[in-house]
Amino acid sequence: MKINQEIIKMLSNIEWFSKCGMRDYQNNNVLYTNSWVEASEYCNSQEWEETTLKARNQLTSYLHNHFSKEYLDWNALVKEAKIISGEILNEQLNKTRNAFQLDDMFGECVRWDILNIIMEFSYLNELENNCNKFYSDQLLYIYSIGHFPCGWEGKWPSGKLVIL
Repeated sequence: MKINQEIIKMLSNIEWFSKCGMRDYQNNNVLYTNSWVEASEYCNSQEWEETTLKARNQLTSYLHNHFSKEYLDWNALVKEAKIISGEILNEQLNKTRNAFQLDDMFGECVRWDILNIIMEFSYLNELENNCNKFYSDQLLYIYSIGHFPCGWEGKWPSGKLVIL
């Protein structure tokens, strides 16, 4: 297994956080925060951590149970994906964190999301159409349109994604 290079190109072309604060994306499954302060509170919440962890666990469990040979590459891919995500994100995360006086947790949340986007995208060929692709479908799209996915309202996988 290798990191899918298409996702690296996609992530490299994102205009990170360029639409935060704008309510330009209309979707019944999305709620908007009103500020970076509120977005940080969501991002730091236990609910968001549990939601993103459940999505990650669902992915790894599915791969372990159905594609155990391919899943053996997971740890090596994670190491590579962390390096790649740092190269793509570090400058923009520091710029955004400083501009809006955000704590380090902001960067950690985004890094976690991007790591999992890369991982999920790299295993897309193994995932069935009915699998929940939380990272590669939902979060990647929100980042790609310039917003910050930062929370969840409701019990995952039902509920609504919270964005800034």
